[in-house]
Parts: sequence; C-alpha cells; structure tokens
Amino acid sequence: MVLKAEQISKKFSRISGNTNIFYAVQKTDFVLPGGELTILEGSSGSGKTTLLNMMAGLLVPSEGKVTLDEIDIYSMDDKLLSKFRNDRYGIIPQGQTAVSTLTVLENVMLPGSIYGQDKGLMKKAEQLLERMGILNLKSVFPNELSGGEMRRMSIARALIRDPEVIFADEPTSDLDDGNTELVFDILRAIAGEGKAVMVVTHERNADKHADRMYRMNGGYLKEV
Repeated sequence: MVLKAEQISKKFSRISGNTNIFYAVQKTDFVLPGGELTILEGSSGSGKTTLLNMMAGLLVPSEGKVTLDEIDIYSMDDKLLSKFRNDRYGIIPQGQTAVSTLTVLENVMLPGSIYGQDKGLMKKAEQLLERMGILNLKSVFPNELSGGEMRRMSIARALIRDPEVIFADEPTSDLDDGNTELVFDILRAIAGEGKAVMVVTHERNADKHADRMYRMNGGYLKEV
C-alpha cells in the first residue's frame, strides 16, 4: 500500500492585501508508505494541515493528484470519495470532535455504521477501547473524559474500520507529557502493524518516534 501525491499544491485567494493569490502548499511530491510513521512538523500557518487534508481526501489540490494504489482519489465524485475515506482512511482530527450525545462506545462505533453496520461492530469497538486502556469508560459521555482519554477514544474510532492509512492532526496539542508519550506509542504500534501513519505536530521530540520526518515552512516541504 502506497499513498502518493504528485506535484500537488494548494492556493487560496486573499480578500485584501496587495497579493490576490497565495500558496498554502507549494508544488510538491509526497509519499506515505505502509508500515511507517511519518511525522510532519512546522509552525502554525506553515501549510502542514493543508497538506494532510489533501492527502486525506478532505481538500482538493489546486494542482497535481493524490493516488492510493494507483487510484486517483480526486477523480471520484463526492459520494464515492466519502465512502472511500470511510473504507480506507482513519482520521484523528485536531481538537475535540466527539458527538456529545453518544457514549464513548457509540462514538467509536459510529464510522462503522454509516454505510450499514459492520458485523461484530460492538465487539470490535470494545476490543479497541480495551487496547486503548479505556474500556471501563465505554458507557460514559465525552464531556466526562479527560483530554488523554478523549484522544484515545478518537484513535479507537479511527481504527474501527481497519483502515490502511491513519491521519492524525496535532493529536497531542492539548495533552500533558505522559499522555503525549502514550499517544505516540500507540501510533508507533499502529504503524508497526503495516498501516501508513501520518502525524502533523508541533512536538519538539516527535522525531524519536518517526520513520520519516518532514518539516514545512512557508508552504515548502523538506525531508529532515
């Protein structure tokens, strides 16, 4: 499994200022191989989340293409692309994104029930929560969780469809040192199982967990 971007870029129009167009991501190539943890670091506004969103099928590039196993993901219409993401991607978004009216278990099960409930979905969700060390919290609601527990729930939710690629956008931004290490250990283990894992982060010590390390600055990507 290889997720690959070829000469992708993203440009936006400014509402005001002297320049009408600016590039959040300059034209670049990028590869996410299976079985590796790829970390992308950079300051706020450097373009790293924009790049992740293009790789994740959430933001159409201005130029270039993104392919998974030679499938051009942006050649699909919105309906097909949405199902493709649900089947093959797991996304851990920035911030707290749980559905507040659902329990922890129901939140984890949610991606597996969008297109018809997967067989054995509840059992699988419970196994993932056990792996994350929070099975005892399956019946509580998200507002009762700590930041670290919430993030582990988000990881379990991202894994419920057994995706080939995991995207994590600032997964430790609001966590203490202990929970930060725990989250990176979990993501490292997921990559060790053969999945491609891409993490966008500000963490200065993230490189010790990475197979590949990239830095973005002003929309330009550089391998470290």
